[in-house]
Amino acid sequence: MQYDLEYEQPANEDVFDPNQGHGSHLECIDDDIDQILQSALDLLAKSKNIRMIASPEVMAKRDGKEYDTRLILLSKNEDQDITARIILEAADNGAELVSMFPYVVNNQSIPMVLKKIDEYANGFEAVLTCEYDDIELRFFDVDYPIHKKEYVIGNTYSFALSALAYQAELVPESEMLFEIEPETVEKMCEVDPSVGERDENGNVLPMKVSMDIFAACLQNDERYPDDAEFWSPIQSKVRKTTLFNYDLYRMEITIHQDESEEHIVNIPLVARASFFEDKPGKGISIRGHLWLQGRRCLSENE
Repeated sequence: MQYDLEYEQPANEDVFDPNQGHGSHLECIDDDIDQILQSALDLLAKSKNIRMIASPEVMAKRDGKEYDTRLILLSKNEDQDITARIILEAADNGAELVSMFPYVVNNQSIPMVLKKIDEYANGFEAVLTCEYDDIELRFFDVDYPIHKKEYVIGNTYSFALSALAYQAELVPESEMLFEIEPETVEKMCEVDPSVGERDENGNVLPMKVSMDIFAACLQNDERYPDDAEFWSPIQSKVRKTTLFNYDLYRMEITIHQDESEEHIVNIPLVARASFFEDKPGKGISIRGHLWLQGRRCLSENE
């Protein structure tokens, strides 16, 4: 199974870690990973509550050696806000649970150019690096075993993105407005005189900047490229949801917007309800650390 958090960190912190698992991803739901895994096993025992998504034949890896195998991809219910994805490996004497992770369901896709694939050590899970609007977005492909054989670097595919929060919080009111000192504003006026205001004596006044519409998603960790720091106003109503009886909130945030606002990427984010004292509302800015996921959505011509 993929959930042991006590493995040796890679010697080079600037390269992808293929030995990572889903322990930290399960902690997005609750700290008690053992209980979440038990809930997954209970779910498997009640087969009427799950459905099979696909059963692809893939080239997997074990102890560094490749071998052909068949996987069984299961899901609790993809009509809900969040579900559990379960991967079994078929065997002569039954099936083995080899992976399980939460997935925030989304069907709104955008076209992206596939630039890079970083596979997990098991050979059937991976993080994709794709280009959209001249930026790179790196995400865990929840359907990688289905499409692994089809992917071609440089081709364009449509992906629906979503995220789970490792941690999230409301941005304090004190940090939603900041002041730029007159000396800095004066330098800005040298480039564009219209940006600054002056007093009656001609002195440049401090500039007050609002963070009400500020949004950012920064992916800087090469070991875990699908992780990101984020800051965004909530772009939708916030609704309560659950997975394995844990209380969660689902909301939309912005992870990319260009200056013209022609290209805006809003995605659903699910976060623990316990991260917030009260349910946050639309327009409130939040920040934190997230795990970015993606699912390929086939277009009519594919």
